[in-house]
Amino acid sequence: MIQLAFIFIGGGCGASLRYGFHLMFGAHASYWTTLLSNGLGCFLMGLAFVLLPQYLSNDPQLQRAITIGFLGALTTFSAFSYDAYQLWINGDTLSSAAYIIGSVVVALGTFILGVSLSTHMVQ
Repeated sequence: MIQLAFIFIGGGCGASLRYGFHLMFGAHASYWTTLLSNGLGCFLMGLAFVLLPQYLSNDPQLQRAITIGFLGALTTFSAFSYDAYQLWINGDTLSSAAYIIGSVVVALGTFILGVSLSTHMVQ
């Protein structure tokens, strides 16, 4: 039960940051705030992938609060799917395709960057 509370708190913080990006950039930039959230979240997940087992190996509850809770809420691809679909059904197929490809490239690229950076930090 305590694990659920940790994930709940982490998720609330991640979702709040995601919404904060939306407020910072405005509703007209919702596609790009989703891309920013996913890119940042994937970068942080890359860091967490290497650093959490290294520095928080004795605290799996905190590890899950960060990865499942905070980063899970920050980087949900449900918002990505909704945005891509909205572009597509509104007839903006080129933007929809660019958004889909850009999101995947940014997510994978920043994850790899996070892994690479954190791997060098612990060596």
